[in-house]
Amino acid sequence: MHRLGRAEDVPAGRGRVYRVGGEEIAVFNVDGEFHAVENACARGLPLERATVVDDDVLCPWHGWRFDVQTGRCCMLPERSTRVFPLRVEGGDLLVELDGSLGRRATRGPRARVPRPEARPGSAPGS
Repeated sequence: MHRLGRAEDVPAGRGRVYRVGGEEIAVFNVDGEFHAVENACARGLPLERATVVDDDVLCPWHGWRFDVQTGRCCMLPERSTRVFPLRVEGGDLLVELDGSLGRRATRGPRARVPRPEARPGSAPGS
């Protein structure tokens, strides 16, 4: 496992790029679930500025949508990007790059950061 950074550094609905082991990995925060994909769309352009829409990232260059869980391109399923197993431990983002990992169009495990419990008498979001 390779430490990428802190989960708190990837805001909800956004992505961030990390370089590790010769790879550029884009990590996206989808409602507190973190997903790691290759930082390249099917045409090789970076996904780091992609917009998160539901469970997909929208390529800023072509408008193609990629499922962050599988890497599959929603418009052209044969065009996918690699996904990497990612987990959160103690707030650290840990990615696995070894062996058969980093495959295209496969489902990687979700990494979720526990949400803080609401205090009695506090309103959600306050």
